[in-house]
Order: sequence, then C-alpha cells, then structure tokens
Amino acid sequence: MSKLLGLSHKETQKLINQIPWYHEFEFGNGLKAHSTTPDVADHKAIWQFLHQQLDSIDFCKKRVLEIGSWDGYWSFEAEKRGAAYVLSTDDVTQNWSAGQGIHLVKELMGSRIDIRQDVSVYQLEAKVKENGPFDIIIYFGVYYHLFDPFYAFTQIRHLCGHNTTVLIDGPEGPALQKNTAFLEFENHAAEFLPSRGALEQLIEASYMKIEHRAEFETDHYQSKDSDPIGRLWRLKHAGLALFGNRHQLREHAKRISPKFSFSQRVFLKASPVTGKSKLHAYKPPFGLDQYDTRFAKAS
Repeated sequence: MSKLLGLSHKETQKLINQIPWYHEFEFGNGLKAHSTTPDVADHKAIWQFLHQQLDSIDFCKKRVLEIGSWDGYWSFEAEKRGAAYVLSTDDVTQNWSAGQGIHLVKELMGSRIDIRQDVSVYQLEAKVKENGPFDIIIYFGVYYHLFDPFYAFTQIRHLCGHNTTVLIDGPEGPALQKNTAFLEFENHAAEFLPSRGALEQLIEASYMKIEHRAEFETDHYQSKDSDPIGRLWRLKHAGLALFGNRHQLREHAKRISPKFSFSQRVFLKASPVTGKSKLHAYKPPFGLDQYDTRFAKAS
C-alpha cells in the first residue's frame, strides 16, 4: 500500500523534507523537494546546461540506462521525454544519501522506472547486462569520482548495442598539460580530473567514438594567467623558490590542483565502435578484444 495514501498536503511535504536531497523536484500542487547541498546554485547551472544538450536526443520509445542516478533526476527526465523503459542504477554505499529519494519521487510522479541501488559502476556487465542492450546510456557526474575510470568505461561499452548512444558529463581541466590527468583522491569534489585529451583517450580506448561535445565553464577559481601550469607557472615558481617563502610556494603550488586550476564541464555524446584501435598495441584488457578485429577472431 502507498505510504502517501491518505496523507494531507502538509504531511506529504513534511515527508519530502525528511529526505536529504541532492537533486530538486517539483511535484505539482506546491509540493517540492529542495537540494540540501551548499553549492546547489552551481548544480542548477549544470542541470540547465544538460537539459539543453538533451534537447537534441530522441528518447521516444528508447530503452535507457542511467548510471549513478542518486535521486533519479535524469531517469525521470528520460521517462518524461518518452523513453519506453528506464533502468535507474546506483550504489548507495558510495554516496551520503540513504537512497529513499528516488523511491518517493517515483511514487509522487506515478513513474514506471525500474530502480537498482546495488549496482556499482564496476559491476555493470555482471548485474544489468541481461536488461540490455540499451539504446541510451546516461553517465552524468560519475567518472571524476572514480579510482579506475577506464574500467568503468569498459563496463559501459559491454552494455552497448550496435546503435547505442552514450551520454557523458563531467569536468575537464583545460589548464592541464595535453593528455594528462590529475589524481587527488582526498579531494572528494573531483578525485580524478582529466585534460580533454586524457578523457577522449579513455573513451576511445574503451572502443567508443565521440560524436559531439559541448562545454560549460563552471570554475570559480579561474586563473588570470593564460597558462597557469605551463611556462609562466614554472617561471613564477622558480622565482618564489629563490626569493619567496614557504607559504607563497605552497599557495602557488595549489594552482595545479583541481580546486584552483581552471576547469570546465563537458557534455559528450559517444557511440560504440569495432575495429583496430591505435591505442592498443596488444590484446586489450577487460574483454575489449571482442571489439577489435585483430583479436576477436583469435578469442
């Protein structure tokens, strides 16, 4: 029986308010779920950017998978846009929510999405492949929190059909040197920050091809230097080493961390590919060899 049956408007809103929300929802009749994160204004700007990108995606009658769905914001959006089936997955052991929000939204919206909250991004093939293949895979706000983003991309590739569209969102570090990435696992805002080239290689090495990209600048700490960790950064650091003090050196060095170096949000639309990969000189790992014509016959 529905937990909402017989509740007044005030009682329903009280029930909504008891949940720690990441996303925000409007349910009609004045009922709302408000995000409890301190940087919700930044999130709203990103959500608006992603809404604009989704306008070019045809969800009508498609089978959709969302990875790392949290409150299910994009799962419900896919359903609103006409998806025939939506599987919303997450691993509730990997965030600060207890996972109740998505279930309450489903009930309030009369939604038909399926929910799995025991699925790590590293277990996608084992746990949800039987539900696929999927026409659209939504992978928003996840890869930069991972210790092994490459393995996660390979898991996504294994869920693709011939015509699957993979939608990816996360930050890039344009100030990073070409094809490099920054790891800082104690920074839980972005444990992994790739340059554009590094992110593109991760996707290409997973036998996917980027069809479209869109960029949205989000960083409040943008450097005034045109090359904050290139030649100018090194010259200033050398000068501080000679004539400065330890505090100045530490503050200047912080500018190569994800928090202080210029970053931007990027939306990517990718598709699965098969054939020879220049990124793999030898048989690729994690079952990717089945997508490479050099190795598939020998497998």
